[in-house]
Amino acid sequence: MASSEQALARALDGLDPETRQALARALERGEVELEGGGWGSVDDGSGCLLSLAAWELGLERGESLMRRSVAAVQVPALFDAWWDEVLTREGDVVRTRRTVREALGEMLFRGLAAPRDELPRGDHSAFADDCVTAACDDGAVGAQEEPGRMAARP
Repeated sequence: MASSEQALARALDGLDPETRQALARALERGEVELEGGGWGSVDDGSGCLLSLAAWELGLERGESLMRRSVAAVQVPALFDAWWDEVLTREGDVVRTRRTVREALGEMLFRGLAAPRDELPRGDHSAFADDCVTAACDDGAVGAQEEPGRMAARP
């Protein structure tokens, strides 16, 4: 991952969850195209990252999200720098949009997924008594017998 891409990934991780989720939804739907170098507009059918998230949240402008976090202030410039790098490398706006959209999807997925160290392990007190976690489920169906013993067939 290039340094501008890494910087953007860190900034995206710093966005508040509502903004990240809105951006992920907007990218998944693909109704508005990504574009670097400006805020864009719904009428044009293209915009930058914060604009896509803002429109998804029912806001008119991406700038309105900048009050939410320092990361939101950083995202537009970092996205534009990365967009320029990818556009130079790809040489075509259509390929750039595809490449950027795929990479952003991965960045946002990593940012929205719970880190492995935060996932429950072994401590089942957090779960209801009748809940079976994947770690405790041996995959057996039906009556269970003691190890080494066969269940009688009906």
